[in-house]
Amino acid sequence: MLGYRSRRGLFIVELWFDESLPPSLRPDIIRYHQALNPPTSDCCKFYTLITDLTQENEVLMARMTKETRYEVRRAEEKDGLTLQVWDGKCPRFLSEFMAFYSDFADQKKLSRLNKGYIEMLAAAGRFDISRVLNLSGDSLVFLASNNVRFNQK
Repeated sequence: MLGYRSRRGLFIVELWFDESLPPSLRPDIIRYHQALNPPTSDCCKFYTLITDLTQENEVLMARMTKETRYEVRRAEEKDGLTLQVWDGKCPRFLSEFMAFYSDFADQKKLSRLNKGYIEMLAAAGRFDISRVLNLSGDSLVFLASNNVRFNQK
């Protein structure tokens, strides 16, 4: 759950999957994201995969196809690629992601990310970033996601 005030002073709460709204909160707007049973019919279908990344690497690899396992091993061993995961603490990592995405968005004529919203998600521990680096240390790609940790209390 994430709660914040809009520029116009509205109290907005965002819920993911089937998080429940605490009874003590009285938001002006509730945004349901990817809810299995949304309380309104005014929604659109959204399909997503859920993977428990707390499992051991061997378990995760075993669930992949043979071709995918080969590509992962090749990236590490032959191509010399490195995966770097943001710990949520280094502001430079977040800035590099934002700059990388802005360049990409400009090239593809897409909207840029809302920096304030991304920073709010990050501060709430709801934003994950990882990137792949080549041997020279250049970022080849970033992966960003708004995370939901189901066992988090």
